[in-house]
Amino acid sequence: MKKNIAVLLALALLSGCGSTKDSAPRFDAATVAKLDAAVTKVMSDFGIPGVVVGAWYPGRGEYVVARGVANMTTGEPMREDMHFRIGSNTKAFTGTAILQLVDEGRFKLDDKISRWFPGYMRSNEITVRMLLNMTSGIVSYTEVDEIVREAVAHPHRVWKRQELLDRVKALPLLFDPGTRWYYSNTNTVLLGLIIEAETGKTVADAFITRIYGPMGMNNTSWGAADLPLPFSHGYTRQTPDESRADAYNWDPSWSDAAGQLVSTVQDMRKWARTLANPVLISPAMHAERIKWVTLPGSSPSYGLGIGKAGSWYHHQGSIPGYNTIALYLPELEATVVVLSNSDTSHDNNNPAAAMWLAVSAVLSPEYTPGR
Repeated sequence: MKKNIAVLLALALLSGCGSTKDSAPRFDAATVAKLDAAVTKVMSDFGIPGVVVGAWYPGRGEYVVARGVANMTTGEPMREDMHFRIGSNTKAFTGTAILQLVDEGRFKLDDKISRWFPGYMRSNEITVRMLLNMTSGIVSYTEVDEIVREAVAHPHRVWKRQELLDRVKALPLLFDPGTRWYYSNTNTVLLGLIIEAETGKTVADAFITRIYGPMGMNNTSWGAADLPLPFSHGYTRQTPDESRADAYNWDPSWSDAAGQLVSTVQDMRKWARTLANPVLISPAMHAERIKWVTLPGSSPSYGLGIGKAGSWYHHQGSIPGYNTIALYLPELEATVVVLSNSDTSHDNNNPAAAMWLAVSAVLSPEYTPGR
């Protein structure tokens, strides 16, 4: 579904459309100038209409900026408090809820999923851990041609979770469980069902009590076709004729526990530090989470619902119209969050990841992968 072409740049870089909220401590003027230049360049390279970027480096300074436009039709400027769809960042939330349940003794990471899904695609060989670290071999429903065609042709369709699972249930595994790595959205949808079975709550409600409440994330929610105000529109070329479309109100039900959340830059700042620290889970469970997969196909590193690039712990997400990333660097206790209202790739890279690399190259070049 990733058929991306650059969107119009003119509106993305309109003078006066960005705003930076003053907060202390700020980086020095020379550093801010470098960061502004880095943000401008990535927006230009990727044709990003609008972006919110946050970088917090304790003891050195912070940089939070909203640039470009949130609505290409009206020219509404981007704002720092706007809501974005965060796509596969949702997987880290789902993973955290699963690890909490393991902490509570509900089940073990190496329990077979036949406990919840008897007879489902060699479920007597697949473990909870394999769903979390993407080594189950189960086909991702987002790579089933029939589903892709229907989702692209009817972006406002409301999908039922079971519809998605039924489309892949009969498909053979791509490899024997635990022998390779393959990023599958089906894995995380199944994890969502386990959360519901063990808590008696929907995934959405479980997140409220287990994650948003304890973390004070008041602007994070289970996504629907209507986004909370204020929100950024989102621009994509994932259309039948590859024309640009505003996907802000496309129904996200197809993404479920793998990608349905909505959030803001400040909430994702709070969230990012949990990826590298035992904040919502025990130290023992965090140690399990950061056992990185080294099997064929696993690059960059992936643990139990989180990724690692160099020294940065992270997850990123792409959903039509939006591309986002949240990262934490333990060595500097630094956090970077990028929320982009375009999912258009460039040179085989995504806009949010490219923006992070550009920001890190200014603020922490020694910890920037590829430098």
